[in-house]
Amino acid sequence: MRRYFSHIFLISILIAPVILLAQDDKPAIPLERFYTDRDKNGIRKVFKNFRFSAGTGFGTTYFKHKLDGFGIYQSPTSGPYIFKGNAIPTSGHSQWIDTNTPVPTITYNNATDFLVTSDTAKLGFKSHSFTMPLKLMLHYEFKNIRIGLGWSKDFIFIKKFEPLSYSSKIRNTDADVGTVSTNKWFGYLGYSFYRIDKFLFVGDLQVGTNKFGKNFDRSFVKSSIHFNFGVTVERELSEYLKVFIRPNFEIKSYTLSLPESNLAIKHHANALMWSFGFTYSLPELPKCKIKDCRIQINHAHGAKEWRSRAHPIWKKQNPGYGENNPKLIKYQWRNRKKINPY
Repeated sequence: MRRYFSHIFLISILIAPVILLAQDDKPAIPLERFYTDRDKNGIRKVFKNFRFSAGTGFGTTYFKHKLDGFGIYQSPTSGPYIFKGNAIPTSGHSQWIDTNTPVPTITYNNATDFLVTSDTAKLGFKSHSFTMPLKLMLHYEFKNIRIGLGWSKDFIFIKKFEPLSYSSKIRNTDADVGTVSTNKWFGYLGYSFYRIDKFLFVGDLQVGTNKFGKNFDRSFVKSSIHFNFGVTVERELSEYLKVFIRPNFEIKSYTLSLPESNLAIKHHANALMWSFGFTYSLPELPKCKIKDCRIQINHAHGAKEWRSRAHPIWKKQNPGYGENNPKLIKYQWRNRKKINPY
């Protein structure tokens, strides 16, 4: 009998490690009673890399055109008018900036009138006009690359056009309208190339259509596509919200046809502008559904994960402890003179 128990004891010692190894992957306490798999929000995860931006700004549109093949006529009481060719004019145009207005009869007086042609001088006019843009854009970010689509509308307040030469003899001329808008749809491509702390620098290009407003006579005006080059400087306020400033230069033009002369005038309307605005992205997690919940970090209620209700979208959120305010309470400005800031 004693030998029988000794054999059982020896076998127990040999198989005990095997039994323990087999049970190592099983928790001592059934954790499924305390933890559960969190539901995934697939739609928000897909859209989290899309960014919506809106902005405005200010700048200058540099209108300029040359009158190659034309001459300029001006009398003491009228003009300047433009006319085709180099001979003494008998007809011309009193408006060639935003519409075509023919002048059927010109009577030249050598004693009082001024006349110059493009074969003897550089003729044309220019205007520096204040511009205010409005822009909306949606783009997708993948690593350092950005691609998207946008819409823009510029409001241009047209100033007088000054002559390129003979400024002491040729009067300024005006467009028929004082303001004009442009409507633009464009594709967007950007590359983020440098970062300093919370500031990100992005070189970008916008290319698309450009159409001047209806107060530019579209029966004579044909617009070109536009190219916009810029550097966007973004300042991160949080993982969802950024503000930006963007110096940019835009190249665009339009052609105004003059059927009576069988010629057309190309007007350059390039612009130098400063834009500013904000960029917003859809948070990956919905806001916590419990109104009294003051947890600052991402957290779970049941099987679903939520972001903090107490955390505003304009402040960054440290994933470890929230960082609703990175300064300790005693160092905050409103508590600087309190003996007990708490």
